[in-house]
Amino acid sequence: MEIRRLAVSEMTGDNRSGRFHGILHELARHIPEIVHFPAGIKMAGWRAKLINRLYRNGSSEEIWHKKQRSIFSYRARSAYAEEQILAHEPVPDLCLQMLQHFCPFMISRTLPYVIYMDYTMAQAAERYPLWTRGRSKLQLAAHIRDEGIALRHARHLFTFTENTRRFVIERFGIAEDSVTTVGVGCPHKESAPRKHLNPHHLLYVGHEFERKGGRYLYEAFSLLREKYPELTLNVVGEDADDPPEGVNRLGKVTDPAEMNRLYAEAGLFVLPSICDPSPLVIAEAMHHGLPVVSTAVDGIPEMVLEGKTGSLVPPCDSRALADAIETMLHKPESELLTMGQAGRAHALKTFNWERAGERMWNVLKAL
Repeated sequence: MEIRRLAVSEMTGDNRSGRFHGILHELARHIPEIVHFPAGIKMAGWRAKLINRLYRNGSSEEIWHKKQRSIFSYRARSAYAEEQILAHEPVPDLCLQMLQHFCPFMISRTLPYVIYMDYTMAQAAERYPLWTRGRSKLQLAAHIRDEGIALRHARHLFTFTENTRRFVIERFGIAEDSVTTVGVGCPHKESAPRKHLNPHHLLYVGHEFERKGGRYLYEAFSLLREKYPELTLNVVGEDADDPPEGVNRLGKVTDPAEMNRLYAEAGLFVLPSICDPSPLVIAEAMHHGLPVVSTAVDGIPEMVLEGKTGSLVPPCDSRALADAIETMLHKPESELLTMGQAGRAHALKTFNWERAGERMWNVLKAL
């Protein structure tokens, strides 16, 4: 199909944060007009009216959460996004839905649409149930039902990782040739390879400290600090727990220059996630030439190549994590630099928006 006008449907915050700026920049090389339609909070249609009637009492925050988790919210949010897109003149040729929080045209199919996603609610329910907390069984089932409809009716699906690609094919019965792994890009890149690396300086970056395995990182660090008192750990993330001695909790860091400094000062990146679709901080760390110690969950094994760019351990295992870090501490600096260089080369080749955008465009132009 000829695509002259592309509608990009996103959660409200995604466009402001520039989360998908890279891939849209690449698509803009081929598509003359790309229009953003931020949605995800507002709702439309009879379902939205019913939701508003059902949830009237309570604090404003409590009401907001109840509305977002209603069994009708997925379709009500989809209806709002659909209304906004169809009101645009001229009407776009195709809708690109970013992530799986809602999906315009899943029912009406007024316009063809494709989806670009990192994960699904079905994956979260199966692999990390705490991610779905706050939803009743009925609400969770309704969301998974609706996302299944959205996935099956899409003209094509694009995933961040092969892990999610395989899941949607097997879980939702999608044809293999209807799902393409295009990957993701990385916002921060180090311009020059490293010359020095001290693995005693650890770095963690991530929000959702519990899901990212923060407790196990603290436990592993405490085990190692008894033996290596010079060991340090910088923790970047606004929701990190109170740290043990030797840990520097920095909170949320938004300044790119400050983040680049933290990566430059670190000698080893550690992210012991319990569940993580495709953490871009790993790609960032590898762009900065850092060896990575992480967990063999979800899409992480596609990012960290065992023994070549870092080390993978089982999730929720402080002892295994401590052992993997200690092994890194004993490696010669030359070996760690080689590992960091291999990670940087892997990240430059694999995690870049040019590659993701071209892969997506090659599919879109053939629809």
